[in-house]
Amino acid sequence: MYRLTAKVTIRGSRLWVLRHVTEAEIVRDTEQLTDMCRLTMPKLITWDGKKEIPVRRGDAVTVELGYDDNLQVAFSGYVREVGFKRPVVLTCEDEMYCLKGMATNKKAYRNVDIETLLKDQGLTNVRVFGEQRLGQFRVTDNTVAALLARLKQSGGRSFFRQEDGEAVLYCGVIFDREDSRCQVLETGRNIIADTLKQQKADDMRINLKAVSLMPNGKKVKIELGDKDGERRTVHAYNKSEVELKAWAQQELDDPSCLYGKN
Repeated sequence: MYRLTAKVTIRGSRLWVLRHVTEAEIVRDTEQLTDMCRLTMPKLITWDGKKEIPVRRGDAVTVELGYDDNLQVAFSGYVREVGFKRPVVLTCEDEMYCLKGMATNKKAYRNVDIETLLKDQGLTNVRVFGEQRLGQFRVTDNTVAALLARLKQSGGRSFFRQEDGEAVLYCGVIFDREDSRCQVLETGRNIIADTLKQQKADDMRINLKAVSLMPNGKKVKIELGDKDGERRTVHAYNKSEVELKAWAQQELDDPSCLYGKN
């Protein structure tokens, strides 16, 4: 039988390593800016023999979970709130916690892409996906997190993921929620058929929908290709209808690039 094990490391005025927690609830959602973690401490826990909890807002937290002490990092971030009732609950946020207190560098651009925008805000460990050019843009937000929230209103996503022990910020346009799809895979059987056939680009029939998300929140939409073809969707930002059509046609001319885009 496997034994569920955990390790919680808290770095503040000093280092604390906890091997037992009553409950660890972790919420990771790319629809939200911030990943959350709620840690419920054991009722009888003491801190060097004292009952008063020494953890403070802003202390760094790493949660490792696994079986039989084979642990992997499940959450890394900072304490946002320390509960005052017993059992004590620590509410934590990922690296977005720091960006909520990080002042922006106010700038105006005639034509900027997401990567340049974020690097001008002092963010270097960034991965950009999707159509990244914003066009004319003005940074007026007070914090970097507020800036990312404004990008989210225009269809962008921003979230942190841990890679090789470092927090990496992913940012960009992902998909139009109207066209989001869900695929259910059945366990216990081979889902890769032995009779797969290579499909030539000339044989593909595609109905391509292109969506341009504008700075004012409006959307420009066009459709190209075969009306009865397989429906695919691509996204851009701040492209006029003419620009969107030309860009979408390039995508349609190389249909192999469309697979994997929903």
